[in-house]
Amino acid sequence: MLKPSSTQRMGSVTPLIVILLFVLLALSGLGYMYWTRLQTNSLPEIVITPVEETLVPATPFAETAASPTPAETNEVGFIQGSLSFPSEVLPPQKICAVNTTTQLETCVEQRQGSSYKIEVPAGTYHVYAVTLDNPNTRAYYSEFVTCGLLASCPSHEPIEVVVVEGQATREVDPSDWYN
Repeated sequence: MLKPSSTQRMGSVTPLIVILLFVLLALSGLGYMYWTRLQTNSLPEIVITPVEETLVPATPFAETAASPTPAETNEVGFIQGSLSFPSEVLPPQKICAVNTTTQLETCVEQRQGSSYKIEVPAGTYHVYAVTLDNPNTRAYYSEFVTCGLLASCPSHEPIEVVVVEGQATREVDPSDWYN
């Protein structure tokens, strides 16, 4: 009886190895594409602007007109900044700007990337971030952030961010996760 040679025994295994190598190569390529997409800020930012509604009682002989709201006059500006989180992974976050006068809150969600931009009516705001999985812990843009996030920084007071019509207020980084 003849024994099969080593090349005859390997003949049926070789196509299986080639297929496995091809599948492994394809999966690694897909993994690389997914990883590079996570590392870029390629997703568009979502801007949510609250709708203000003002109800004025009807007065038959009123001589004065109500002053227009910022939404009616298009007096908007922007708040921009960078996000952080005290871990190696930056989780998806919601960033909110709270008008210090009206207490109206405007928020955007940032699921990828480390920068954000919010369109808001001109005014003064406090800005904070929360992770989408734990909305109870807030990181404000505070004096602690501008002091360098050092233990020697004395205050965690939120900073009032002034937004001017048609302009962007930059470097508003809600990073005080330690308040």
